[in-house]
Amino acid sequence: MLLPSLLLSMIACGDGAEAPAEAVWYPNVQRMVNQQCADCHHVGGQGPFPLETYATASGTAQGMLAAMESGSMPPWHADPDCRHFEGERVLSDADLDLFRRWVEAGTPEGDPSLDAPYTPPERLTFEPTWSAEIPGYVPSNETLDDWRCFLFPEIEFNEETWLTGTHVVPATASVHHVLVYALSPTSVEAALTADAEDEGLGYTCYGGPIPQTASGGGGGGSGLGAALSATGGFPNQIAAWVPGTEPRVLTDGTAIQVEPGSLIVMQVHYNFQSASPEEDRSSLKLLRTETQPARLRKTSALLYRDLDIPQNDPDVRFTSSTPYYNDEPLELVSFTGHMHQLGANLSARAWDSSGEETCLVDIPDWDFHWQQRYSLAIEDAVIVPSGAKIDLTCGYDNSPANQPEVNGEQQTSQDVTWGESSTDEMCLMYVERLEDYTPLSASDAVACDGVDDCMSGCTGSETECLLACDAMDTDCLLCALTSVSSCALTCAASLAQDQECVQGCLMGAVMLDGDVNACLASECPSVHADFTGCLDEKVAKGDCVEELSACGVTVGG
Repeated sequence: MLLPSLLLSMIACGDGAEAPAEAVWYPNVQRMVNQQCADCHHVGGQGPFPLETYATASGTAQGMLAAMESGSMPPWHADPDCRHFEGERVLSDADLDLFRRWVEAGTPEGDPSLDAPYTPPERLTFEPTWSAEIPGYVPSNETLDDWRCFLFPEIEFNEETWLTGTHVVPATASVHHVLVYALSPTSVEAALTADAEDEGLGYTCYGGPIPQTASGGGGGGSGLGAALSATGGFPNQIAAWVPGTEPRVLTDGTAIQVEPGSLIVMQVHYNFQSASPEEDRSSLKLLRTETQPARLRKTSALLYRDLDIPQNDPDVRFTSSTPYYNDEPLELVSFTGHMHQLGANLSARAWDSSGEETCLVDIPDWDFHWQQRYSLAIEDAVIVPSGAKIDLTCGYDNSPANQPEVNGEQQTSQDVTWGESSTDEMCLMYVERLEDYTPLSASDAVACDGVDDCMSGCTGSETECLLACDAMDTDCLLCALTSVSSCALTCAASLAQDQECVQGCLMGAVMLDGDVNACLASECPSVHADFTGCLDEKVAKGDCVEELSACGVTVGG
């Protein structure tokens, strides 16, 4: 009778296939729930209820199954056909079948002796070095949104600091998003002044954490002001919270660098579409390491600001293209998209100079409530070579059926543009890059500290040497270009010949630490030649010397 039994087994399971796992909580369903659900749904997790025990999961099993079958749970919107990320939560057919059979069988418990309790992964838990909270701010609901910045001077950075753990804990339902920055010493005075001049707790802040950033950077000059306004610099972002964000612990030898004398500011956007104002005590937790990191993580944003989304249009898309030029390739390790309630899809792709495409992240079905960070192990970092472009594409559904509700009433479709309100729209991708560790010292008050030494060994023209200098960071670049706009208006006006190209190069320099000189020379050669030639002529005549010296740049000597 052995042969018939073997044949029956092969028919039931398939040649070489494993039999389906037994549909019992211990150990099979528990293992699947721990892997796919419990990172959010554990005691103290961001999920609204825990699911890591038999009692809690069996009590809501029908609702869990409905969420799994609809695809809403577990939440994971990055398409694995683009690339796989750490902590990926994608149910297999076998997982879903196991859970469905368990529910249909009446949620049998199985053998409790096989219990394997959920343990949060190391990346989600840490004992903080610093903890701070907003001391009871009641947001204003005179309008639909309130933007407020809060300073945490009790977190002191007396020396160069390396952070390996960050966690923002929103305390009320009206928190729309939170961004946390370590303001450099050159920005601290402006933040303290804004805080002192604004009545009540904290101060109003739109777009950026300090007035200079909020107003969009400097500018002036035909085309230059618009380009700088779109970039505006990017402060040192160390943490963030949007719906779906998890705590974060770095265990791979990388860290976030904070310079001495920095000041922590938490920028909170409150929204009252479906929540009433209540006292907010949202908190921040930071973990410091004493071990010098091998690599640094730096966050910046790619964006498309010129949104014009027509009313009733169900399918409208915009794409920004940011070129990257540098001696070293770009190493990208995480991507966090941000749109508002009309968002339909979002993706980012890199194109090298030969036209070969690399998919960075693809979110074909945007969900405002799950704007999570998609991270890669550092050994799996995406390498973007010099001369490549990164395209960010945002799609929107502004049809009447897709309008948000305000106070329970669905809104009428209207033309929508870029804006801070949750009824406006955005097209943003926060990207995190790796860089080799470089030690810091106390910040110098001069924006272009070190640039003179760099320029002294350069053989090109003064303007080209200035733009190509390795010491040219974001603050220096913006200082130098805004200085030029005030003393050499005709030179600045030459940048308007190809404003889109110039803006792309500035974006690559400011946001990706790219080489603006190499980018302009390659992407917009006529603009580059006219601008550098014009400014060299001005400098030779003694113009702009005083303005550039205020930034810490010596020219004309």
